[in-house]
Amino acid sequence: MYLMLTAVSLAYRTGNNVTPYIANLVGRDLHKTADHPIGIIKQKIEDYFATIDGVKFEIADAMDPLVSAQQCFDDLLIPEDHPGRLPSDTYYVSRPGGREASSSEDLLLRTHTSAHQSTLMRKGYEAFLCTGDVYRRDEIDASHFPAFHQMEGVRLFDPALVGEGEMSREEWLASDGCKLVADDLKRTLEGLCDALFGPVEKRWIDEHGWAFGLGLERLAMVLFEIPDIRLFWTGDERFTSQFKAGQLTKFKPYSKIDLVDSFTHPKKGLTSHCYRITYRSMDRSLTDEEINGLQEELRKQAASTLSVELR
Repeated sequence: MYLMLTAVSLAYRTGNNVTPYIANLVGRDLHKTADHPIGIIKQKIEDYFATIDGVKFEIADAMDPLVSAQQCFDDLLIPEDHPGRLPSDTYYVSRPGGREASSSEDLLLRTHTSAHQSTLMRKGYEAFLCTGDVYRRDEIDASHFPAFHQMEGVRLFDPALVGEGEMSREEWLASDGCKLVADDLKRTLEGLCDALFGPVEKRWIDEHGWAFGLGLERLAMVLFEIPDIRLFWTGDERFTSQFKAGQLTKFKPYSKIDLVDSFTHPKKGLTSHCYRITYRSMDRSLTDEEINGLQEELRKQAASTLSVELR
């Protein structure tokens, strides 16, 4: 169960920088909504991993987004002076440590699903997919939003298969065990790519590494042709009604422009149209000044581009 981050509960927490707007996003569970693009992508990926022979990936999709700095940073060996730990980058619910950089006991909204890796491995999970909403302080525009969704994939291998005992980094990179793990990861990600996008060209660079983290919004924007990341959080039925569980449906853009009146002059033959335009931001309330500016720009563009006479 998630801690309810209400404005009242936040007001009395030392070091809190979670705004009411962000707090209201916590617990929306878009990744667990079957007919939402994020939920559809999540299920597609989980379905693919269920087809991999010889290993069962456990599903962890209900982990509490409120974690400690120990879980989010220290357990992942992220140093105390890393800029990602600063309040300018991270949403802190409370900071009893009172330091500029976070202390282990500070509570925050997870910045990545990697915050649950150590917890799940300590519980004995050897292969799992961990999905959830994550939060990072960021500017808001069509491709950036302070709340989004990640999926973490982890698989542990039997030491007998990959080599036991102490090895230097160089020895490990040259070992058969390293090649086994790298080949398995490459095969897994290529299979996932085919499952989501169909047969597409793939290219690997000549570097070694093990990283598996997916930004679900980025995948959904491509597969559903959704042009603006802010749309994922809207409750507008013109958006939500377009998607069905298990289906990759291309998004159809919509706008709120109504023709409210039309008149053709009987002698001049000129037709006059009257439109009502509703301006709406997907992340905040617009001011009169902003709307007036948009309206004036629209009038200029309509006159110059469409050669219409405005009244």
